[in-house]
Amino acid sequence: GIQRLISLTGRLPAHDIAERMGMEVVLYRWDASRLPPREQLHQVVGQMKEPKITAVHCMAGADRTGYAVASYRFFVEEWSYQRAIDEMPYYWHLIPNFPRLHKQLRTFLVRSDDIAVSAKP
Repeated sequence: GIQRLISLTGRLPAHDIAERMGMEVVLYRWDASRLPPREQLHQVVGQMKEPKITAVHCMAGADRTGYAVASYRFFVEEWSYQRAIDEMPYYWHLIPNFPRLHKQLRTFLVRSDDIAVSAKP
């Protein structure tokens, strides 16, 4: 039933199979240790909120996927910053290993009133 597959690792052989199965495959190449460009993170959040059954993945589903899901939780589901971040370790994202990244993520989420308004459904 998945209609769209968002890859945060770039193209993988499995994407050919997904396309043959009729899925739309959207590719990004994010680094696990730094926040992606704001416009790309905003694009992913926008794609996640569209009425398509969407799966988002990276290599382990912990870091890059975690940033995307935390952003979705914050902007679309209107979770608090802390609640969105507190969920990440349950999916193996180790916050103490990424202090600089979390400073960037906090700035992106908490200080992004313009994006928060435009990201609302």
